[in-house]
Amino acid sequence: MSSTPTSPPPHKANARIPFSGATSTDSDTRPTDFILRSSGGVDFHVRKDMLKALSDFFDDMFSMVEKGRDGEDLSYAGKTVLALPESTKVLYALLSIAYPRQQPSVGTPEQGLGIDEILEMMEAAQKYRFVIAEPLVKNLFGAPALIQENPHRIFAIAHIHQLPADIVRKAALGTLRFPVTPRFLEFPEMDRISWSTAQRLFDFHQTCGTRVAETLGELIKCGRLLYRNNQTKTPYIWWHVTGDDSGMHNAPCGARMVAGKNKAATAAPWFTAHFAKVLASIRASPAPLTVLTRTANVAPSERTLIKACILCRKRADDDLKNLAEGLTVQAYTMTEEIGKWHYIEEWVLLIAPAAKAYF
Repeated sequence: MSSTPTSPPPHKANARIPFSGATSTDSDTRPTDFILRSSGGVDFHVRKDMLKALSDFFDDMFSMVEKGRDGEDLSYAGKTVLALPESTKVLYALLSIAYPRQQPSVGTPEQGLGIDEILEMMEAAQKYRFVIAEPLVKNLFGAPALIQENPHRIFAIAHIHQLPADIVRKAALGTLRFPVTPRFLEFPEMDRISWSTAQRLFDFHQTCGTRVAETLGELIKCGRLLYRNNQTKTPYIWWHVTGDDSGMHNAPCGARMVAGKNKAATAAPWFTAHFAKVLASIRASPAPLTVLTRTANVAPSERTLIKACILCRKRADDDLKNLAEGLTVQAYTMTEEIGKWHYIEEWVLLIAPAAKAYF
């Protein structure tokens, strides 16, 4: 975090609009009369009365303007200057929210604000008592780009700083893309969350992995996903259904229909082997993205069997993509529902059956 500089930095440039001094900061014609200088020497032209309205702390601070080396008040362009320890990017984003003028962009460091910068913003909002701005700053942690990149860290920050429950839930869902105990996981807040909080995340991850894998596995096992198009009754290529017009599978493929009172489709061995690997991946990382990518892509060993069958090699990839999209929707619905119960509503022991009842 920032620390107070030993001496005020010299003026280097004016901030971007609306704090450049060339235009008013709040859509009226009254001129600015005060400057907040960032640690990088960039001047933000503001109005005292606006700062007073936004922050009691700034109201008190106007009598504490830092002195220049010559003993006179620090000033520039005829305006009193208050040097602050915050960086230019953080100060611009904080003032944009506090006034507000525009919402700062959030994402990768190249595109906008990173996690450390938002933490610095939150610290500054608390220090300068921007009461209205503080909850808005906290909401920035819910940006999809940040959660996708660092879900475990956002989860920890959300607990430490009591962020909205929805951010906790989204961060927990974001961790599903990773194994339940990811290797090389390290971030500054790791030692600041309680064992019970970490255990709760572990339980959530395992619950999602178990329930999603069991539900999707049962759908395949019982043949409920026999047709890629229920209206035309077109079966997936790894099933061979008696009486269809798709022809016969080659012997190495092995897709067949078992006759009996209740006919049950038997999948081609390559699909059975492939989906067993898919379910293992889902148990480890039960995110919808895992379902999508692992279902649609087969291993070389299964690819060899697919190529050996004249029917499978024509349609397997397209059918797997179709199946992957359908299963991904179901996985998304399940994990969202489990996350809602686990992190927003009361956690109950019947959550797994309740989520499974969706299907």
